[in-house]
Amino acid sequence: MKYDGFRILARKPGERVQIWSRRGANFTDRFPAIAEAVRGLKSEDALIDGEAVVLRDEGRSDFRALMTKRGGADQQDRG
Repeated sequence: MKYDGFRILARKPGERVQIWSRRGANFTDRFPAIAEAVRGLKSEDALIDGEAVVLRDEGRSDFRALMTKRGGADQQDRG
């Protein structure tokens, strides 16, 4: 299935987490739920390449919702 979202890289060196767009923009504050999930990994170091998306109840991605401040912070983000 193709999701419509933002391609991101999540890096976890120790307790610190950074989320970057494919063009190098810092998205850490934009996707706090993803940052918190990566921070909770048991691994000390991780680099994850994925897609940040907002999924609706029917399982479809909603890019417009992702573009809003609420979409990045309050919706269910999956990468």
